[in-house]
Amino acid sequence: MDDQAFFSRHMEAWVPIDEHLCRLVDWLRLVGYRHIPEVELQLTMIVDHHGERTFTKFLPGFREVGIVTIKDAAHPDRVLYSSTHNR
Repeated sequence: MDDQAFFSRHMEAWVPIDEHLCRLVDWLRLVGYRHIPEVELQLTMIVDHHGERTFTKFLPGFREVGIVTIKDAAHPDRVLYSSTHNR
């Protein structure tokens, strides 16, 4: 199974991680941290289906308070998705 299919079929597995990241950001703000946090994932297996990726639904809560970037691990300069345009 490629990474894209994993994210699409197992999105609910990331819900607890999204919630923990949001709580971490809340705590950081309480202690005075004012930077925008960023999560970067590097996928190890990329299959190009020439279609729209569903990364826009990945870590929805964290994307409201931080930035999510997904890269190709084999080509770290290749950004597959970035939520920076939402900022």
